[in-house]
Amino acid sequence: MARLITGYSPRWNVRIPAGRDPATGKMLHHSKAIRGSKADAQRYVDWINGLLSSGQAVTTTVSQSQLRELQALQTKADKLRAKLQAAVKAGAIVEPGPCHLSADGRDPMNG
Repeated sequence: MARLITGYSPRWNVRIPAGRDPATGKMLHHSKAIRGSKADAQRYVDWINGLLSSGQAVTTTVSQSQLRELQALQTKADKLRAKLQAAVKAGAIVEPGPCHLSADGRDPMNG
């Protein structure tokens, strides 16, 4: 299948033909911005083409860069939680409000 990869590292735009609209006959395309190398963009194109070739519908996708970003945010949140829990265990006073750590340093939202 034809595809178009444009842009520059670390952001590549891919546009993949996805058949025709049955009602209007207009060409449909799947477009996505990929963060990473051009090889990452090519892997994404190959994956989408595989889905289309097997007759699967292409819906919203979650990219590997989004998963890496989520993992980095989770790591940052875990470090901050540990820092705050240590401060509370050491006697820090928590401001009043709807969300707080308990006196023993446990996060009531996550046990």
